[in-house]
Amino acid sequence: MNSSRFARVVAFGFLWGLFVTGVEAQDRIPAEKFFSDPAISSVQISPDGAKLAFLAPMQGRIGVALMDLDTGKVEPLVRAADENIESFLWKGNDCIVFVADVGGNEAAAIQSINLQNRRITRLLESYGENNAARQEGQWGGVESWWITNPRKIIVRGSKDKNSWWSGLYEVEVTNGKRSSVGGYTPEKNGRGIMLDNAGRIRLQLIDTRKVVAVEARLGDEMKFTRLLDLPRDWVIGQLGHETILADNETLLFVDYSKHDHGALVSWSLRTGQRVGELFVPPEGEVTGLILSNDKTALLGVHYEGDKAHVHWFDQNLKTIQANLDEAFPGMINDITGMSDDRKRLVIRSWSDVESGVRFLLDLRRPQPKLMPLGSARPDLDAKLLATMEAIRFKARDGLELSGYLTKPKGGSGPQPFIILPHGGPYGIRDSWGYDGEVQFLANRGYAVLQLNYRGSGGLGRKHLEAGRLEWGKKMQDDITDAVKWAISQGIADPKRVAIYGASYGGYAALAGVAFTPELYRCAVNYVGAVDMTVLGDRDMGGNEIANEFFYEIWIHPDMEELKRRSPVNHVAEIRVPTLHAYGENDPRVKYRQWKKLKGELEKHHKTFEVFNQGDEGHGFNNAPARMHFYLKLEEFLTKNMK
Repeated sequence: MNSSRFARVVAFGFLWGLFVTGVEAQDRIPAEKFFSDPAISSVQISPDGAKLAFLAPMQGRIGVALMDLDTGKVEPLVRAADENIESFLWKGNDCIVFVADVGGNEAAAIQSINLQNRRITRLLESYGENNAARQEGQWGGVESWWITNPRKIIVRGSKDKNSWWSGLYEVEVTNGKRSSVGGYTPEKNGRGIMLDNAGRIRLQLIDTRKVVAVEARLGDEMKFTRLLDLPRDWVIGQLGHETILADNETLLFVDYSKHDHGALVSWSLRTGQRVGELFVPPEGEVTGLILSNDKTALLGVHYEGDKAHVHWFDQNLKTIQANLDEAFPGMINDITGMSDDRKRLVIRSWSDVESGVRFLLDLRRPQPKLMPLGSARPDLDAKLLATMEAIRFKARDGLELSGYLTKPKGGSGPQPFIILPHGGPYGIRDSWGYDGEVQFLANRGYAVLQLNYRGSGGLGRKHLEAGRLEWGKKMQDDITDAVKWAISQGIADPKRVAIYGASYGGYAALAGVAFTPELYRCAVNYVGAVDMTVLGDRDMGGNEIANEFFYEIWIHPDMEELKRRSPVNHVAEIRVPTLHAYGENDPRVKYRQWKKLKGELEKHHKTFEVFNQGDEGHGFNNAPARMHFYLKLEEFLTKNMK
């Protein structure tokens, strides 16, 4: 492919039409341009490269649309009456498996549609308390999407009607028929299993209460052999981006034993020996592996430092990447999917001010052609949005902290300021790129700081483990230090500082105004966990070993200390107005947390506002509820940040 010719065609043929809108600048962008459902997302190409499928709005819901690449015809394929379709994948060239969630309770319903006759087949319901699904023999959760098998997935669940016995089963996606996976006996202290491309269990993780033992079936053996031991205090997902290649002998995963930021390594499942290191990220951590569709080859690696990057092993794809980056400078240009022959590629081009434009790169033509497919938010003018910059500073104990600062476009001097701690908290991070919430707040005149406090992921094991047992302590101090840093740098107006976050971020918001009330004018708690005694598995009836791992190693084992760190027990110290938003179907932060918090707010006569939704869960997924929440947020901040 000619690099310069490709660059010229794209630059003059497509950039002008997609990125120069000619829209007259407006100071205030309507909220719906940020929070309506995206016009196009999750674009995936069929294995033979003949069709594209993607998520799109359909009569008030998100459904799957289909595009024939030979004729150009686009049609709605499937939508659900009561829920949004959240994800899907191709199974062969004529079947799509899709996942939908009802009411925010994360009770995913998984179904398939046959593209030849448009028949829809229910495959399973994943909600453990769904008795109807059990009665139909369709209860379960996906253990493996079995990417290399065009006809089946593997689930953990029931086999027969009215069965409460959980086993491991192959499910045929065209008719839902289940058959048992042999050689499966659940381990009492098991942390997880991994199947190879033949559907055979090859790995299991066992918690010995001293280490996590990784055991493998070598070659054709049925017995498990100890492969390696992992520290027990690693976050769930200990191997990291693990996969088994098509030969069923090559295991790939990210290993942190020798590098703080991890290294992609290869192990032999024939000999049980480590083969060697394949890639060490020059910054940040590995965020994903890029495999050929048949899993015969490792094509590349995604990694993230201050920004997202890709390292290609495949030289042809490396050349294509260079051409894309030359054509779209300043953008992150991701190859997100490809046909089996790698001649038709799906591209997503994005940045901090562009939510994502999709293209199809067609290399089957005599001359390569890059065809625009659409923008996630075609009505949002990138010229009106604010840029995001990476920042660094030292916490009070000397630990280097990083994050992202977005200032209002055209603003100067100290600005009304919002600290926006991310959820999780462990192993999660904020990243550079388009963020509708941040852009909305910046457009309303607020400087926004997203902090990767200690315990955040993607910044090395030391940074992650610095957050152990520091929920509500040093992790909260980091947020306080970030506010003080922004004030000292002339970024934040010290008299107009707010704290806002969701999930753990909601905890941090309430902790901020309870433990350091002098810093803030107001706080917004969105689905926040405010009572640390009922977090996670302890709240959701998890097993003993999961509770021990979660609480004793990461949160804190002492119940009295958990009470001292819980904002719900310190409502009396709050001096400023607060806004609270919860979903009544939330399976993670139970609604009873809000009821307890509300009782304390009323008991102590605090000024607070509420925006709760009955048919939502851990975050508002339906566009009307989402839109109304952000309008309420805007109103609350306007009133309290004057």
